[in-house]
Parts: sequence; C-alpha cells; structure tokens
Amino acid sequence: MAPEAHLNIDNESLGLTHQKQLALLQSWEFDGRIAIKGGEQNGSASLLWKQSKSKFDLRLLGPLGRQMVHAKGDDAGAIVDLPKQKNLYVKNIGELIGQNAGWEVPVERFRYWVKGAFAPGEIVSYQLDVYGHLKELRQDGWVITYNRYSRVGHIDLPGKIFLSREPYRVRMVVNHWEIHE
Repeated sequence: MAPEAHLNIDNESLGLTHQKQLALLQSWEFDGRIAIKGGEQNGSASLLWKQSKSKFDLRLLGPLGRQMVHAKGDDAGAIVDLPKQKNLYVKNIGELIGQNAGWEVPVERFRYWVKGAFAPGEIVSYQLDVYGHLKELRQDGWVITYNRYSRVGHIDLPGKIFLSREPYRVRMVVNHWEIHE
C-alpha cells in the first residue's frame, strides 16, 4: 500500500532530502522528558538517550534524579536495571516495560520516530510541513505528531513528539540534542 501524502512540489523534495539526512544520522543523544498515559499506570520521567548506530544507552529518571530504568544494548537485546531487579537480559525492552509498568510502547521504533524519521515497515500516511519535516506520521498503528523543530549541527530535529494509539498517549519533550559524526 502506498502511503497517502499531503505534499506539494516544494516540500516533497525537501522531505525526501530531510529523510535521507536523518537516515545518515546514526549517532546522537538527547535529554528531555517523557510522559505516558494509558494502560495500567500513568507516569512521567526525565529521559536521557544515547544512540550509536544500533547501540543505545537509555535512562529514565524519576523525582530528584532517582534512576527508574537503565537499559543498555543493541538490536539483539539489552541489559536492563530496574529499581528491584538488576542485570536483566531482555530481547525486547518494550515487552519488559509492558510487564512492569503496564505500558506497551514500541521502544524499538522510537530511535527512528524521535528524530522525525520513518521507522522500517509499512507507512500508512504522513504529512510534511513547508520545510519538509514530518508533521504527522501514521505507522504500526501509532499516530506520531511533531512540533518545534530546531537546527542541530547540519540537520533539523524535533523538540516535541506526541505518540498515540488507544489507550496510550506518549509525550516527549527534548531539552537538548547532540549529534556525533
């Protein structure tokens, strides 16, 4: 199925160029906040994320900087530390979070979506803004909306990301991006 696109000549070519730039951006980090509503529990945390190709280091911090979750790994799996369990090896972090917190979020897709890129797989539809940035993406049953892009080095990255799929809503606000060549 071809994606439905709401484009004009100008932003279509800009969008293609921007997606190519994002595909090349494989080493980055950011700090910000995440809030999740839906499922069994609602919650928010500070979020620190480092990505280098398929390797990641992800930390969720609660009040007063108390570490709630630390996950470090790659596409094959991760070592996860939770408040009551340390050094858990998991193949899918999203399932572990779902079992422990009641949230079912597609963590494996976040590394693409958070930077404003398409994740691998079928794209149902997308919309671009006048600069060629993703404004809305529908993929894997999720609706991802982007706001507040800013220039980081040679590329524009989003400052606010909203993800929704009933009954879940996720809001991510990026305080600071850093890219690594």
